[in-house]
Amino acid sequence: MDLSLATLILALVTTIATIVSGVMAYYTRRMALSAEEEISLSESHHMDSVKPILLLEVSPAIERSDIISSLSIDGSAINNNFATYSVAAKLINVGTGVALDITLLVRFENSSRKEIKADIPPVNANCDSVLRSLKFHTPNFDSDFLDASNQFKPGEYQSAPGQSWVIYISYKDIYGRSFYTKHPKNSQERWTTIRVGKIPPGKSKKEIENELKLAKDLSLSTIDGTHE
Repeated sequence: MDLSLATLILALVTTIATIVSGVMAYYTRRMALSAEEEISLSESHHMDSVKPILLLEVSPAIERSDIISSLSIDGSAINNNFATYSVAAKLINVGTGVALDITLLVRFENSSRKEIKADIPPVNANCDSVLRSLKFHTPNFDSDFLDASNQFKPGEYQSAPGQSWVIYISYKDIYGRSFYTKHPKNSQERWTTIRVGKIPPGKSKKEIENELKLAKDLSLSTIDGTHE
């Protein structure tokens, strides 16, 4: 056999072997990825099979604006940065797993400085908890609800239920995944919204100040335009 022909055949065989090895490696990787996807999908299905879903159930006879109400006018329902409010609702778990680390947070005027929260015991799947009176507290002492001595202001305690508010229920499943449910006071909005993750933050003091300044500037601009 001619040497150049032998060299050509060897090169061709080497090329074919390389191609075959590459194809085999490709399909081996595809099979491995497919197996990983099947395992991941199976795990996801298993996790979702024990997923809690919390929401508030309110009697049709109760208006949204009446769900949260203060309990007293003599100050007996407030102490330090704690305040007890009546919540006319039932907390129910319509999911398939126990809800853990439950927190009920009420945010007034969409402000991060006007929030109160209450811790709720775990709720099993297909179970409920009648809330009635709940002892709330401010998440921290940098709150518009507190005076200089970090005491809950009686006037704020009384007026808060009449302000705009949103109730957030945050909770976790047995795997530590976070969820939250949103219930707004505004009857023009959907009553129940459920999301994966943590509760979005309210507006900061700076954001609120900027909004008020903008509203004031627009108002003055409108007045000046009217008098021209």
